[in-house]
Amino acid sequence: MDQYFIESPPGKHFSKRTLWEYKNLDWSTRNREDGHIERMLRKTVEGAPDYKYTMKLMRELIRRRGFQPQTWHYTVLITANSDALLGCPKHVRSLLKEMDENHIPIDSATLHAALQVLAVHPDYILRQTIIHTLRDRWLTISPEGWHNIVTGFIREGQYEMALDHISRMQAQNIQVEPWLYSLLIYNLCEISDFDMILELMAKWISAGNELSPNLWFHILVAASESFHEKCVTFVWKKRVQLGLINPPYGVCSNILVMTSRTGNTWLAREVFRVLQERQGNFLLEDYNCFVDTCLAADDLELALSVLCTAQKATFKLDETATRSILTYCIEKNIRPRTVWQRLADMKTKERYNVPLVAVNAVIEMAVHHKSMTVALEFYHALVDVFEHRPSATTFNHLIRGCRVTGAYEMANFFVQEMVLLDIFPDRMTYELLVLLCVDAGRFREAHRYFVEMMDSGFSLTPGSKVHVRTRCFDSDDQYAKLLRYDSEIRKPIARQLMER
Repeated sequence: MDQYFIESPPGKHFSKRTLWEYKNLDWSTRNREDGHIERMLRKTVEGAPDYKYTMKLMRELIRRRGFQPQTWHYTVLITANSDALLGCPKHVRSLLKEMDENHIPIDSATLHAALQVLAVHPDYILRQTIIHTLRDRWLTISPEGWHNIVTGFIREGQYEMALDHISRMQAQNIQVEPWLYSLLIYNLCEISDFDMILELMAKWISAGNELSPNLWFHILVAASESFHEKCVTFVWKKRVQLGLINPPYGVCSNILVMTSRTGNTWLAREVFRVLQERQGNFLLEDYNCFVDTCLAADDLELALSVLCTAQKATFKLDETATRSILTYCIEKNIRPRTVWQRLADMKTKERYNVPLVAVNAVIEMAVHHKSMTVALEFYHALVDVFEHRPSATTFNHLIRGCRVTGAYEMANFFVQEMVLLDIFPDRMTYELLVLLCVDAGRFREAHRYFVEMMDSGFSLTPGSKVHVRTRCFDSDDQYAKLLRYDSEIRKPIARQLMER
């Protein structure tokens, strides 16, 4: 024990004066009677561990006043190693060895004090040694000792051992404190073991216990970040639905992303309900996730309704809002007429404001199936049924269909329609017209559209340039040569430095 009074703490180097102040009590305390110093030493185990203060009292009794160390002195000294900053399991091991060598009895309190230290500074081998010692001596482990054992396992990351010992505690009718469950769940959140968390919460609540509000919120945040649907749904029903937790937008956004994968439309509706009740601002991404959720649940009608609701929320929808619906219909081999009829019913019977992008998606679906007759029918009914004026995107889908099916005369009709309706072509329109004319061998028209495209500030994509060069390569047409050798289309010349 004497070594702890003459050495500086590990990793610290003090001057002589500082070391003296570190080791010794102030003069007013040193002048107290022996019994008073002993009472002060015994009280150190009642409050928060203070290694430095305990060592000062021990030095006063053992070194200065010549007291012979007894079992309770070692117990107090071991308990002081619970100090998170200065405590160390190595000291505990040395003190227990010293007690054994000096034939000082090691009682149950001393061993439990060591378990308390190991709950703060884990040492698996020393803990198992102490547990075996308690069992060999037929000493009962106190409830506090059980909690310290489980805490040590948790700090070491041995969650299976911690759960096993909690089961043993319950089998012996030892009450498990709420803080131990909370500590275990917090650590399980760090490793994203939400299946075990869900099982623990269900058992804890079924036993009539409660978790702290902060822990509920932490589980909801962590589970939403890990996209664990069962755990999120459990917390949502137990807390959010009752109004006990008001999840922030980040959590709601994570849940919507999760439901877009799992197809949990109930949970997605709940998220929208919560955001709407607190008058939160919805983003277009929220509606897109809701649409994906409906499609994951094979509910196309609900997905179309959500898309119309997004339009009603004054969002400016673009083609990206319908990509998932288009992909779903193609993968499920749903006929374009079926989707068109559903949109028409929503417009005429249910009075939905069907967005133009939804109608364009159905036209694009017909183009994908190379049904230009159906696409043309949809185009003619666009104004009459949905009261929408076609956009450049509408004509882009139709012209692409003409190129795929080789309906070049129909493409001329759509170009004339754009002129009559005074709809300005965009970059995609020009590119499709150039490619369509090149494929048809109409190089003069292709060159005219290309010149208009350049005058409008647009240019072909690299892949389209390669396609134009390939188509014009074997042609003797003068406009084909103009396209082929145009500075914007021709292949860049690779130059090398000449060696001197």
